[in-house]
Amino acid sequence: MKKFAKVLTLAMVMSVLATAAFAASATGTATLDVIQALTITKNQDLNLGQVVQGDATGATVATTDANAASFTVTGQANAALSVTVDSSVTLDDGSGNTINVSLTNDATSPALDATGSYTFHVGGSTGPIASSQPVGTYTGTFNVTVDYQ
Repeated sequence: MKKFAKVLTLAMVMSVLATAAFAASATGTATLDVIQALTITKNQDLNLGQVVQGDATGATVATTDANAASFTVTGQANAALSVTVDSSVTLDDGSGNTINVSLTNDATSPALDATGSYTFHVGGSTGPIASSQPVGTYTGTFNVTVDYQ
């Protein structure tokens, strides 16, 4: 029995030593970059000007026109952005009469510059104005969203 106990003890010691001889370990490093929060400022609203009842062409403001809406984004320098602008806005005269405006923007490859700034523009087009369109001032709001890519 003593011989069996010695053999069992020797086997257990060898098992522990063998396990330790085949074990390996390593460490990893975790990193996190905290970057500047994005802000967006509206510099100018979209002004479609005036249009006459029955105008077959309607009103159009290109993104390069002085009446285009303008927005400036600030954040982490040289970072790529994602810019989303509503595709249209419904203008209302306050009495339930509406005009739909298709929107365009010039944010084709948006990225903040070395100072952390990016400016883009929003234009729009109404299409033909019906001769029965009630006279009045029509307004509406559209959404602009920016995010880091």
